[in-house]
Amino acid sequence: MMEIIKSLNLIDNVGLTILILVCSMGFTAFTKVATPLENKYLPFVSMIFGIIVGILVALILHEDIGRAAIAGLLVGGFTSGLYTGVKGSLGGYDASVKSSISDDLTEVKTPTYSKSTNLRRN
Repeated sequence: MMEIIKSLNLIDNVGLTILILVCSMGFTAFTKVATPLENKYLPFVSMIFGIIVGILVALILHEDIGRAAIAGLLVGGFTSGLYTGVKGSLGGYDASVKSSISDDLTEVKTPTYSKSTNLRRN
């Protein structure tokens, strides 16, 4: 990911590193605290967050604001799974299909003890 954005020459290495760290850690912390949005919209929120962080990094490091905002958009998209968000928002996932094996698991019950069938050795 970092190589793709570096090859576009949008922002220098220091700014890009700061942008990646803040976007990935900051947005992860945001989603763990609480978010009212469905998971399929989170990549788009992450891209907006990336744009804002990119502008702030550009102001601090005296970079071009437009190019840093584009880098922030890309970093936000890459760090949150843009492909998954686009596919989910366009209805690419079938909600009726079970998503994991844990949906099929049942509760395990403790076996009952019966004196007539279970004899204890002394």
